[in-house]
Amino acid sequence: MAQESQEEILRRLEVAEQRIARLEERLEHFDLAAAERTETGGSEPFFSEVETEGRSGAVSGALSDFANPSILSLIGRTFLILSGAFLIRALTDAHTLPPQVGVGLGLVYGIVWLAPATRVAARSGRSSAFFSLSTALVCLPLIYEATLSKGLLKPPAAIVLLLAVWGLGVTVAYFHRLRVAAWVYSVGAGTTGLALAFGGGFWVPYCFAVLVMALSGLWLGYLLGWSGLAIVGTGVADAVVVALTLLNILRPGGLDTSALHPAPLLVLQLGLVTLFMASYLLRALLQNRHISVMEILQAATAMTIGFGGALQTSTSLDHGAGTVGVFAAVMAAFGYAVSFRHLDAERGFRRNFGFFTTVALFATVLAVLLLLGGPGRIVVLMVLTILAAWMALRWGRATLALHAAVFLAVGGLASGLVGHALRAFFGAPEPLPSAGSLGWMSAVLLLAGVGALLSFEARERSRGWMARAPKVIVWGVWVMGLLGLAASTVGTWLSLHFSEPWQDPVYHAWRTGSLSIAAVGCALVARSSRARELRAWVAPLLFAAALALLLGDLRSGRPATLVVSLVLFGSALIVAPRIR
Repeated sequence: MAQESQEEILRRLEVAEQRIARLEERLEHFDLAAAERTETGGSEPFFSEVETEGRSGAVSGALSDFANPSILSLIGRTFLILSGAFLIRALTDAHTLPPQVGVGLGLVYGIVWLAPATRVAARSGRSSAFFSLSTALVCLPLIYEATLSKGLLKPPAAIVLLLAVWGLGVTVAYFHRLRVAAWVYSVGAGTTGLALAFGGGFWVPYCFAVLVMALSGLWLGYLLGWSGLAIVGTGVADAVVVALTLLNILRPGGLDTSALHPAPLLVLQLGLVTLFMASYLLRALLQNRHISVMEILQAATAMTIGFGGALQTSTSLDHGAGTVGVFAAVMAAFGYAVSFRHLDAERGFRRNFGFFTTVALFATVLAVLLLLGGPGRIVVLMVLTILAAWMALRWGRATLALHAAVFLAVGGLASGLVGHALRAFFGAPEPLPSAGSLGWMSAVLLLAGVGALLSFEARERSRGWMARAPKVIVWGVWVMGLLGLAASTVGTWLSLHFSEPWQDPVYHAWRTGSLSIAAVGCALVARSSRARELRAWVAPLLFAAALALLLGDLRSGRPATLVVSLVLFGSALIVAPRIR
């Protein structure tokens, strides 16, 4: 009896398939007729890859397109295709087909419809888009249900199948310029991957698959000019990494985060930086295109999210900081090598050169700070300063001169010279540092003084703010460091020679006066061609003197010390702006 029932079901299935085939033949006939009407002056195909501009009556045109019998037939055909998928589902639920066989047959059934999508794309982009849509509607929900509801697919198999369906659909969309199909597969597969991650707790692998899909959106935007897909792709990639980073930090009770381990998350965070920076670099090298302002902002966002999340995640790993540091060092070396070897030869692409060398500079500083500590960090930064300055002088490169100045400034921060100066300017009297710290501060101060006196001539194409910025930074490190050490020396001397009630008032008067005199001195020295960049520090020094007067002299000064402070500050306000 059971055997007869099974044979009856198979016979009915065969009859249903024959009827569906006859209906498809008739619908295909209607599609060809509609395409011929379009070629002879009819309306433009729906979902065409060619966008029209300036068409009047857009709303009425869209409604008439939707009411077109061809559109209705394509919608009807899609429902018929879905009926075949539900037939397989019914046979599986009735145990006529084993569950694994039902899932496999359903996926094959869905993917098969990409073949007619490719075949009819040249004649009707509309029909091809609906075939592609049918595949997505069949396969993506099936993967989700078979993984979470039925437990028939393990997460690795689900990821492979999800990427396979997405890859086939996007490939068809790319070769036949089906913008809607590209959106359907990118958004549909990405949403399915996120739903699987939140539903199954297999976080990082699913999200890495979504990251790859988002990257494809960026490249579809590059290759076909679909900028909307590129912007959404980068935004989704950033959002996914931010979400996983926050989940790793917060560990909310409503979600199963037991499978969210720091090591794979660190790989995902650094992968965000790698994939997108590699994409921007390949586009610059292969397509010879300027990197746009939007891409610069996107790259800065990706680096902030990737490196920021990686630094946070590295605190949970034994060698996490070292891993991030090595990654940054490799990225810096590669960035400098590619920039000076390939991008520098393209004279018309200065923005690309500036962008990738800036990325390399950031990665270098990050690598030094993460991999080295104490005196070794300061020594390496000083060596990098000298090396970059020598190369800048030898080849006249303003970019290298700017990088040398940044290395020096970071060395000033690492040695404590800059922090010591800021505390001395705006806080209580700062005691002199220990002998070892004072030695490193003095070495950085000496290097800044030598760098400030060097005469640098940039190439003609590098003149402008880029040529002036290095010496502005170097002069700033030297002036701040010198005034900070002088403030500590004076504060120590006052503590030995003045009674306690007078120590603070005299120190504040000296501080305001020294900043005021320094502003006038910078204005005078800036009259020389070798030190004209010092003029950039006149206004900041006057501003610092004003803050010192407000926060120090007017709060704790005495009449006698206030006279000195007000006279010196007022004179500086009058004299410094007049010196040219």
